[in-house]
Amino acid sequence: MRFPFVAESAAPCTHPPHPGLGVRGDSKHPRPVDIRAGAGAVTVVLAFLAWFGLALPAAAMTIDGDLSDWLAAAPAGTVADWTPRPGIAWSEEDQIHSYLGPGYGGQHYDMEAFYATYVGSDLYLAIVTGKAPASGSWEPGDIGLDLDGDGLYDYAIVTFAGGLGLGVAGDVYRADDWALGLWTQPGEHIADWHHPPQSLAGAGTAYQAAHPTVVTAGSPVGHTSLTYTEATYGGAVPTQLGAYSSGYGRHYVIETRVPLDLLGLAVRPEAIDLHWTMACANDWGHLRIRGGAVTHTESVPLPGTWLLVGLGLLGLRRRQPVVSQVR
Repeated sequence: MRFPFVAESAAPCTHPPHPGLGVRGDSKHPRPVDIRAGAGAVTVVLAFLAWFGLALPAAAMTIDGDLSDWLAAAPAGTVADWTPRPGIAWSEEDQIHSYLGPGYGGQHYDMEAFYATYVGSDLYLAIVTGKAPASGSWEPGDIGLDLDGDGLYDYAIVTFAGGLGLGVAGDVYRADDWALGLWTQPGEHIADWHHPPQSLAGAGTAYQAAHPTVVTAGSPVGHTSLTYTEATYGGAVPTQLGAYSSGYGRHYVIETRVPLDLLGLAVRPEAIDLHWTMACANDWGHLRIRGGAVTHTESVPLPGTWLLVGLGLLGLRRRQPVVSQVR
């Protein structure tokens, strides 16, 4: 694979650049601080409720960074590009502003969309971001998985080798400790931004602790397939992806498959909370996938009192998290 050079400042973009750089229109609206759903968040609650009879994701998904496994239609340069195929939990917060929340950096640090689905006993994940692998001074972070809803990420999937964290891309760790980002609150960074905390114990605020970056201590439990590459659709790099495609930088996909037994699970848990950010935590994403998410390989029993509750869509746009859950 060939990764294009992406010019980035060695600084974490802790202050906004010149007003004319990387900004279209107004800045992002601030949101209330919450350790699970604050500025920069991508939070999932509900978008699909379907018992049967709907088109569902393919049983076979290839770990290659191709979004045709995930998206409902070929990208056409609109916000609807991010809509996934039915049966996929998702959220999106694509933007082109310099301020991302909690930090700055524009497209080079943008966390754009998060997708998850089950196929049998495997959990498939895809992250779309403007953060190129091996670019700039702040490396990509690890994917965190919280299995019990306590706000602590029990497992980590390494996305990038080298730097602050453990292992190589695709390694799965039972996480004992995490490094943290630069932001104690949206827009407020630590004094020594060259040296972010290397332990959860170093967190200055609950907000900072809620957004770990890379696993720094833990036990390896296995290795899985993972790719981090420029986004494609149908084997080709799309000319447009999302509403801000033209002239605002490239898109990259982190895609992986996690067998549940690597997480010590025999069956799907009630829910898994997923998290991803980069080492500076300039932007971050959160997604919750329910254990009842279905794939087309499964038959769903008919409810005793009703046939179909229906399909609910919460189509909240831009920093009003698109929420999605299949039960």
